[in-house]
Amino acid sequence: RGRPSGRPQRRAARRRVRRQVDGRGRRGAMIAASNRRALDACYIGPGRSVQISDSPVDLSFGGSAHFSIEAHFYIEPCSEPILPPGHQQGPAQWHGHQVFISKFNGCVSGEYRLGLDGQRRPIFQREVDPWIVTAPDPIPHSEWHSVVATYDGATMRLYVDSRLAAQVACGPQKADSVTPVILGADLCGYATAHHFEGYLSEVSLWRRCLDGADVQLLAQH
Repeated sequence: RGRPSGRPQRRAARRRVRRQVDGRGRRGAMIAASNRRALDACYIGPGRSVQISDSPVDLSFGGSAHFSIEAHFYIEPCSEPILPPGHQQGPAQWHGHQVFISKFNGCVSGEYRLGLDGQRRPIFQREVDPWIVTAPDPIPHSEWHSVVATYDGATMRLYVDSRLAAQVACGPQKADSVTPVILGADLCGYATAHHFEGYLSEVSLWRRCLDGADVQLLAQH
């Protein structure tokens, strides 16, 4: 497996969550799971995932809490067949999903997940009706792309490559202080499922809702 081009390479993967502090000395708005522009933040191979420590409470965004998630990714063709729908993969509508980051235990509890559906279209899910916002276009294999998911207490928005791709009105959800945050998969009945296969070069979370100008600024750094 050759490395994808288009981003600077670094030798070591960085998989720990770093909590940044803002200029007023408080715990900051951004929580980063990787350094900016680091190609090797994490390669997620078949069946692999990374669980973030202390995340069940620290990375919970229940109720109407504002938050944003960013991920840069390079998807590779699946080297293993996608299993048919069943208990370990969840309902049929989740068949073929690949998840970048999740705080989600299908059929049990959760708060959010960000990834691709079975047609490789970006999706952002929260645990309240209407549940999922889906971008209209599929993502090609073997290319770098970015997604940003935001929630402002009333609307879920999904940006693909810095452009607003989809949005939907959505209310508050229950808080989940038990389910961990996982990179490269989610949980379904307490077992990891919906594994992503490819590179995650940047994954970041904010305790606020980014607007369109913020998303454009991210693309410049």
